[in-house]
Amino acid sequence: MSDAHPRHRFGGNALILAFAAVLLSGFAFNATWATVESDRHIEPSGPFSSGEVNITFEAAIQLREMEIDIYSAGPPGSEYEAELHDTETHEENADRGVGSMKSTFEDLDSAGLTAQWLLILGLIFGVLSIVLTFANLAGWLQPLPALVAGGVGFALLLGAPIVWYLMLPSDGVFINPFLQFEMTDIWSGETAEPLAF
Repeated sequence: MSDAHPRHRFGGNALILAFAAVLLSGFAFNATWATVESDRHIEPSGPFSSGEVNITFEAAIQLREMEIDIYSAGPPGSEYEAELHDTETHEENADRGVGSMKSTFEDLDSAGLTAQWLLILGLIFGVLSIVLTFANLAGWLQPLPALVAGGVGFALLLGAPIVWYLMLPSDGVFINPFLQFEMTDIWSGETAEPLAF
């Protein structure tokens, strides 16, 4: 058993946990929080149609933006292939959208903003917990302020993904503006189906 003062044992463990929480939660800002994947097979009509086109759509949804990858290939034996990669904010998508698509992206943006602020506040309380733990180790403070700061920071960091998930659009429908608008123009009225989360 260690003969270190209890304050030092508490402070060492608290510092390790606080540093780990601050470090790991910092990765959440640019992390992918949800993904959407879909494969579509479209038979274009018109003078230039040459068979079925296969389209693979992948979106990595982050707090305030999403990265979109769209791959398309023509029928077997054709040399047609296209690839699109784009990063769009939820606010930009909401501005371009109408109806349920607009409200879906507004809800995504609102959920992301709320979770982002919870993460920021959690990080602030985590750093405050580190400072207060150092003050406790130096003998300037009792351990209670560090415990309270750490507990509040933990609750905020734990609550961020839960609040984000609860604030997502309730209908669970996601429509990519590229598929909604661009493909309608390219292939004589063929409109993309909504994708589900």
